[in-house]
Amino acid sequence: MFRKEFCMKFCLTVVIIAVAVFAAGCDQDTDEKNTNIDNKEDVSEQISSGVSDLEKGNFDAAINAFESAYAQNKTDPEAIVYSTLGYLVSIPKDQSVRNLMTNRFGIKNYPATIEGLLDYESWFVSYTEEYNDGESAVHKLPDLDVPSWFSGTNLYKESLTGGGLKSPFTFSLLMMVNLIDKNTNGLNVLIDEILSAVFGSKFESAYDRIAALNSSVKISKSTLEAFELGDLLDDILGAGEEIFIGKAELYVTFAYMRILKANLEWISSFNLNTSLEFLKNAQVWDDFSKSKPADLPLRNNFLADRGNGGMTKSKENFIKAIDDLAAVYDIFFGSNSTLPEVIQEELENSVGWAKSALTQLKTSINNNGIFWVKEPSGNTYNNNQTDASFGIDFGKFFTPGTITANKLIESTGSGAAAKPIFYGATEKFYDYNTGEYIRNYSNPLNNKNLFDNWAYIGFKFKFSAFSEIIKDVAFNDEIITFLDPEDAKIIWDWYN
Repeated sequence: MFRKEFCMKFCLTVVIIAVAVFAAGCDQDTDEKNTNIDNKEDVSEQISSGVSDLEKGNFDAAINAFESAYAQNKTDPEAIVYSTLGYLVSIPKDQSVRNLMTNRFGIKNYPATIEGLLDYESWFVSYTEEYNDGESAVHKLPDLDVPSWFSGTNLYKESLTGGGLKSPFTFSLLMMVNLIDKNTNGLNVLIDEILSAVFGSKFESAYDRIAALNSSVKISKSTLEAFELGDLLDDILGAGEEIFIGKAELYVTFAYMRILKANLEWISSFNLNTSLEFLKNAQVWDDFSKSKPADLPLRNNFLADRGNGGMTKSKENFIKAIDDLAAVYDIFFGSNSTLPEVIQEELENSVGWAKSALTQLKTSINNNGIFWVKEPSGNTYNNNQTDASFGIDFGKFFTPGTITANKLIESTGSGAAAKPIFYGATEKFYDYNTGEYIRNYSNPLNNKNLFDNWAYIGFKFKFSAFSEIIKDVAFNDEIITFLDPEDAKIIWDWYN
């Protein structure tokens, strides 16, 4: 579900790092020579111009300047670093991302510039929270569409404050309602568009620039502090009077984002479509009994394999992220490392196992094997079950259809005849023998008229299905009751 952090976290994380690098006014490593003096001067002028624009808060002009520097010299370290981060920073303002935020999440006034994105007042509005003591607080959050079919519902009206103002609860409702309103067929296209807009060709183009980087860009601590970013960058890159951005630092940044991409690709391989059209009706939100979906999970292949190659892409990107992290290890500890020997020894004592773990993780993924997760120590990682917290069976993890709706919810029948099995539960009561609050559960209920005998109705979730993927962890099937008996009767009628 969309939150403020979702629309901004990607942008701001990269912006924070990028601004620090952009603002540095750093010098090229003196060991790096460029035979074309005029070209070098042009690159330096472009970078200086970009830094100047950043000091004035002109992010878009700065990004354009760094891109011009890279176009003039694709091997200059400063041009690579500045333009790579600038390219990433510019992704959130691309038309494809703006369309995503507007057409899939319902965000109003999503800005077309980096300056606009950082100017919350231009696209955030007030949501007022009222407390029982008469006090109130105002939260600034993105402005969201209010679909016409929802604006007249009692639920929407009740979410407003006594003075008719939008509350944080209103914001939560509108996030959910916009996902329904703008993704009526389900979430398949939404996930695909996130991958295309945020992690598509522009992301990969920025990544490809790193290969030519052969030295680091030095940034002074005083420059970072002038922009009030010194302490923050200490947390990211380590404390010190000078910070270096080079191939290792960029690979770490991209590996983190590539893992996010791989996770989304994994999710995209599951069918997340189910018709939500029936929910775009004010009567349904005020009276759930008037609802009637066009198709039903368990009968519409929900969570089944989409056949879109998502698993294969996910596997490839997980491996690429592992390779990049292994490359970082080699940069720090390899024969060409520039780290002082005493620091190398100190780091190897604490993370010497990392390269071994990465190698065995990659082998497990490639060979559809099991990788055992355990507390690491020493200079090697032993991928075996001994002392492991759990294992991941990558053969099952990357197999489409291992987890489907029918496998996760206890049901009867198949295809168009599939339907969930209902269970009832009592109110919780205090057991003086155990000192715990417990509730009793029914056997399967084969008639909706039996629902009235129970406080809550629900289904048995077959968490044991996850034991195919996660090894050495006990997954127990569990009855989860969350429906009022009257609402449960409506769902019963859907399937019977």
